[in-house]
Amino acid sequence: MSFTKLPIASILLGTFLSSSSFAFPIFLKQFSEHYDANSIDTSKLVENQSCALCHNSAGGGGPRNAYGESFKAGVLGEGKGFDAIEFLDSDGDSFLNLEEIYLNTAPGDNNDAPAARIGISTISGKVSVSLPVTCTAFELLSFGVKVEGSNKLVKSNVSGTQTLALDGTKGAILAKCGGENAVGSLLLK
Repeated sequence: MSFTKLPIASILLGTFLSSSSFAFPIFLKQFSEHYDANSIDTSKLVENQSCALCHNSAGGGGPRNAYGESFKAGVLGEGKGFDAIEFLDSDGDSFLNLEEIYLNTAPGDNNDAPAARIGISTISGKVSVSLPVTCTAFELLSFGVKVEGSNKLVKSNVSGTQTLALDGTKGAILAKCGGENAVGSLLLK
């Protein structure tokens, strides 16, 4: 009986391809970088979900969850970037992917959804924000427009309806009450 020597590269490649670690952590890195660049901290979401952000398994690989399927079609398939799937509700829980990402709930798991919706509308050049609960830590981000002269507004112990100055007509507004697990958004066209 004779043994054929295999080059070490072949052995390592075979081990790599057969292992469950054949995932794409680069997508998690790109996800974090995209949202960090837009002032949305995803560190807790990435830490809690890891590969389960897009897959049914926390270890990655195998079937994708609803957000993973949206990612495959919109980001990979059409090459448009994460913003192509932000205003979809991939998991069907009535919250947009972007809202869930902003609140650090899983956009591919309808069992990990925000608890309440923050209503956001515009009235006569102003933004009206209706809070379903008292927010111990209220945060509002705006893109393409400014609210109260800024792109980021943070307030403590806010409740009821807030009417805020709006500068601009096209963009997006996100609001959250992190501790109370409430979120809302408005796309201005």
